[in-house]
Amino acid sequence: MLNLSRRVVTQTTLVPLLLLAACESPSATSRLTAPLIEDVAQSVSANGSAVTMTVGDTTTLVQFSPFAQQRLAWGDVLTWVSKSPAVLSVTQSGLATAKVAGSSLVIVNFKKKVDTLAVTVTAAQVATITASAPSTTIVEGQTSQLTVVAEDASGQVIPAPPLVFSSSSTGTLTVNATGMVTAVVAGSATVTVQSGGVSASVNFVVSAAPNAPAPPPPSGTPIAVPQAPQSLSFTYPQVTGRSWILSPTDNLQNALNSAQRGDEIVLSAGATYTGNFVLPNKSGTAANGWVLIRSNRTLPAVGTRVTPAHASLMPRIVTPNVQPAIATSGAASGWWISGIEITIVPVLSYINYGLVALGDGSNKQNALSKVPSDLVIERSYVHGQPNIQTSRCIALNSARTAIMDSYVHECHLKGFDSQAILGWNGPGPFKIHNNTLAGAGENILFGGADPSIPNLIPSDIEITRNYIVTPVAWKGVWTKKNLFELKSAKRVLLQGNVFDGSWVDGQTGFAVVLKVSNQSGGCTWCETTDVTFRQNIFRNIGAGFSIQGLQGGSAHPVGGLLSRVAIEDNLVENVNVGQFAGEARIISVMNNVQSLAIRRNTLTTTGKLMQFRERTSCSSAMSLRTAITASSPRGTALASPR
Repeated sequence: MLNLSRRVVTQTTLVPLLLLAACESPSATSRLTAPLIEDVAQSVSANGSAVTMTVGDTTTLVQFSPFAQQRLAWGDVLTWVSKSPAVLSVTQSGLATAKVAGSSLVIVNFKKKVDTLAVTVTAAQVATITASAPSTTIVEGQTSQLTVVAEDASGQVIPAPPLVFSSSSTGTLTVNATGMVTAVVAGSATVTVQSGGVSASVNFVVSAAPNAPAPPPPSGTPIAVPQAPQSLSFTYPQVTGRSWILSPTDNLQNALNSAQRGDEIVLSAGATYTGNFVLPNKSGTAANGWVLIRSNRTLPAVGTRVTPAHASLMPRIVTPNVQPAIATSGAASGWWISGIEITIVPVLSYINYGLVALGDGSNKQNALSKVPSDLVIERSYVHGQPNIQTSRCIALNSARTAIMDSYVHECHLKGFDSQAILGWNGPGPFKIHNNTLAGAGENILFGGADPSIPNLIPSDIEITRNYIVTPVAWKGVWTKKNLFELKSAKRVLLQGNVFDGSWVDGQTGFAVVLKVSNQSGGCTWCETTDVTFRQNIFRNIGAGFSIQGLQGGSAHPVGGLLSRVAIEDNLVENVNVGQFAGEARIISVMNNVQSLAIRRNTLTTTGKLMQFRERTSCSSAMSLRTAITASSPRGTALASPR
């Protein structure tokens, strides 16, 4: 229940301040804003009952101030200030967001008039807690981030509840204040998260780290170390301009067209905005400010991966047809999407060709000057529908783009390729961090189509701390190929991910396929170079790594063979077991791979370990130093050049 207590400070109260301001220029006198309010706030207070909000609530305070309503009706521009912004933030449109329990005085000002509101923020009462982790089996030295969802007695998700984490055995496993679990030594431990008298637990098993690396190989052809990708670092944008607060019936495209850099567009949680919306190009770059599109509800903290359990905190942007729900126009830049559910209508008789299109994969985008850049999707829920054919969830044909802390799911087709994320006509850099990514064909693919921009190769790709999964329930329903594939890419790092779920279907069950491919004959410069797999877990797969210098059987020329690949400190387990049947081979090396290092991995298999087969001559500069925990008597298969 929201109550109001306010007091209008009259002109008499402000006389000494006005006399002081009169010594300034006329323009200064007409701008009695923040400095004046700060002075007035020292001597004003609110009487009577306070406005009461719960942590995470967002509401406009205009409705509780007849003074503000009257001034806005006259077209006046008001200034709002929260005296305790850590407790309660307020925008210049009067939109208040409750952050933590406490109280704050809110002052609204127009020139000589001041109104005050006393706001009390109470903590939501936690009734239930659920906790989960991308993987509960981790290796010594690795980490795993817990996802915690707290709900009140009515089942509503409580954003940012107070949480206390503990480990049953800190010698085996530690956990910090944000729920980041770190494996110390082999063993088992339980991590408990508590809020008040409510708690939840997750059981972890820590496996021993791989043995120390073997001595270096004899001198010979050196193995080139892959180059690291350029790293992106984005900071949640500061709103310096206008807040466009949209009701469920407002026109979202009009707001997208009208908003300027530094503005925010605030959508109503639970509301549905249906259409094919386009992010237009704004003059300037992200250095001049972002346009933030966000929910009016408070999400879990930045850096926390969302799940479908957080959907109630999000507005929905829905495509009603085969076109994207969100796309970019030209060289659009500086768009940040936070806490939005992006999906498709529940019933559609045609294939949807992508829910989010960042950049254009066609020949309309045939020059770098036309590529959109500085685009972020974070803490968002991007998904198709269980029974609708969706070719991909997100297309990355852009530059300087990040997909972070999001849940991307239900990206699937029957008889065709489908992806959670696909890119072929954007230069990068790309940051794909801390997401759940569920796709049927290839969960993530770069290449696969000829770029329209001459000499373009997707480059500088960071894929870190993601859960890359294909649900086994999709087997036989949607066409499956692999979990990760590169056909043309440069400087790619995959670190700290979990790859889960691959089987014989459209391919032979490999989790990873690396190759060079000139897909349609128009990309004579295509190549794949500088790829690093480090500290990942691969499980429930039909086979491990298919590594090819170039795509077998393709007559199209390429710019170079697959080169400079490192696979190190990874765990591969549960290969070719049960429903996850496949070729059973953990590593297959074919077609003249250049500079391949396979080091310090733990590979568990009851099938075939490795295959080497060359079309012309042997692979150049290869190092194999790894640990095998179980294998069949056949072990390694070697094939001579043909």
